[in-house]
Amino acid sequence: MGRLNRLIAIGAISILLAAQNSAMAKPPVSNKTRTSHNIRLQIATLSNLKSVLKSDQGHPVLINFWATWCGPCVAEFPDIVSLSNHYKRQGLRLITISADEPNSRSAVLKFLVQHHTPQPCFIKPAGDNIAAAKKLDPHFDGALPHTYLLDKKGKVKYSIEGRVDTAKLKTDIIQLLKEK
Repeated sequence: MGRLNRLIAIGAISILLAAQNSAMAKPPVSNKTRTSHNIRLQIATLSNLKSVLKSDQGHPVLINFWATWCGPCVAEFPDIVSLSNHYKRQGLRLITISADEPNSRSAVLKFLVQHHTPQPCFIKPAGDNIAAAKKLDPHFDGALPHTYLLDKKGKVKYSIEGRVDTAKLKTDIIQLLKEK
């Protein structure tokens, strides 16, 4: 993704997040599956994502688009969860969005449970090519993994296509946690 495309994507996401701030928060729809480990897997609709992002205002947010069939996604996922857990007490929030088809819900849940993934966890709607992601970032082309790091005001500070550099991401998270 070129510099201009990143700036456009950041602008689009900032506009969307600013618009959602003015809307009243709605509870997530009940398209959920629960496991014995209390992991809920919600459908990744734009309204569900807006609701979660609104509740996370004031906190840096790490959003990770991934899939069980994506080798780099599976390889980086433990690091993403580990960073999230390490910085959770300092305010970092994690949102995971699986690009798996909804008929793979049980495999996704098994993976999330195996990695002790914090909530909220989402899966794309049937037949959807991650439309909610495209509304957040119009230039999102579906390449996985894709990770966004939002600041405490909900603005995208970093967009990472492909596997993350864990050390750099850690540095970026620490920097956002220090911001007022």
